[in-house]
Amino acid sequence: MSKKSKTSQKKNKEPKGKAVVRMPPRDLPSQPAPSNATPVAGNAPTSSSNNVRPPQGNAYIPAAPLRSAPVSSGSANAIPSATPPPPGPEKRACKQIEDDAADDRMAKRRRKKLGKVIAAMARDLKLREQSDELERHHLQARLVGRMIHPFMSPFEALNFGLNSDGDICAPESDSDDEDDDEDSDSGVLTTMKLDKAYKRELLYQFHALLDLIPDLKESIQSLDEAELMTLGDYIKNRFHAARGDDSASLRKYMLPYLQGLESEHKDYRTAPSMIEKYARGWHSWYTARLLCPQNLLAEFDRNAERFSDLVLSGDKKIDSDDFPSFLYDQEAASEDDYLAGLLRGPYLKMCLKSLLTGPSSVKLTFGRKDKTPGKPPIAMKYKLTSVSPRAIAYTAVLVRCELSSQLEFSPTDVGGFNACDFYNNIVELFEDPTSKWCQETLDWWNTRVFGNMSRARRQAPERDGHQTIAEKLRAERRAARKATRKSATHSPELPSED
Repeated sequence: MSKKSKTSQKKNKEPKGKAVVRMPPRDLPSQPAPSNATPVAGNAPTSSSNNVRPPQGNAYIPAAPLRSAPVSSGSANAIPSATPPPPGPEKRACKQIEDDAADDRMAKRRRKKLGKVIAAMARDLKLREQSDELERHHLQARLVGRMIHPFMSPFEALNFGLNSDGDICAPESDSDDEDDDEDSDSGVLTTMKLDKAYKRELLYQFHALLDLIPDLKESIQSLDEAELMTLGDYIKNRFHAARGDDSASLRKYMLPYLQGLESEHKDYRTAPSMIEKYARGWHSWYTARLLCPQNLLAEFDRNAERFSDLVLSGDKKIDSDDFPSFLYDQEAASEDDYLAGLLRGPYLKMCLKSLLTGPSSVKLTFGRKDKTPGKPPIAMKYKLTSVSPRAIAYTAVLVRCELSSQLEFSPTDVGGFNACDFYNNIVELFEDPTSKWCQETLDWWNTRVFGNMSRARRQAPERDGHQTIAEKLRAERRAARKATRKSATHSPELPSED
């Protein structure tokens, strides 16, 4: 067999399993389509003439039997529509699974990021240093004692918030089993109220920490107990350091501020320029009178030395529920109304302004302006524009500690005084933010501390009802514009020439 004939046999050999297009021979009529063939280019009719070659697109390809497709009733040869059907429940379920998977991936990335932050916190606590990567966490943690609570336990607050179901109501008392002992029942109810208030405070601290510390709100649920303890220790370490810096700042200026106070019994301008810390408190008249409770001030003034000796010996208790006199404006204080002048004391005002807006703002009636030379104070660094009740209470605790003879910061003092209860009592005064006293007190503080700042909301100055020159000129201009618009609206029409 020749090589040419072998090549032609290879070309004519059909591969197995593949359909081959068989073209009709030239100048011959086209072959009829097999019964199981499917037209490729549609239902175009084929020519029956022997001299006309059918188009190649109308060639028939043998195919395997296909599943019958629904055909419209209008035409037997109609092609099924190519529009995809609407997504069914299965497709929607698949979409939800994909979204959940994307959320899981995002949560894992956040968890990994927070894990690195916790590891860096543990390293900084061990080495007693500050990492650049934790700069934001460091700054925000220093604000915790100033704006949330100076005696809080961050780990306790975080752990309580994660395990709390939000129910902070006190348990119902069993009225059916009441005893005849009324004092016993009163003690039980008092314990229940304290427990309820403590839980409410812990829940507040938990949410405040989530809002203050970066990266916590999204990933706090993923932390285990060891990581939660590391986070709590880091926050506690940072705000304790900030409290020490604030105390040192006040200690430097507290005695000069004493010289700006006046008393009807003794002029504070004669106060010494230096009083050692151990000689303060009830050992010095200048500090003892400020520490004396407002309701006992008359007794102190009758015999200050004897009063101080009774306190130092423990014979006279100084309760944290009795607010000290430095909290009051003595000119507005009243024996019949203990809210009169409360939290408007000039000494407290000077110390808070020194702490938040800097020592240069102390003698300014409405505080400092936005930008002044020197190191930015706390309010500038954190962009604070208002005074919060907890900032007032925090400053009062620091002032009380610096006036005392304690060499180190401590929540307790001679006479049975408890600084933590003192702080809570001041915060409790603002429980009802709609009360007239609460609103007027906060407005008073905001005006004295942030009144000169352009971004703060200023309180309108108090007037005796008279109208200022600028207000009169504005009223005249408004009246003139109104008259001009009215005359233009009611101008007479010109008569027509007809």
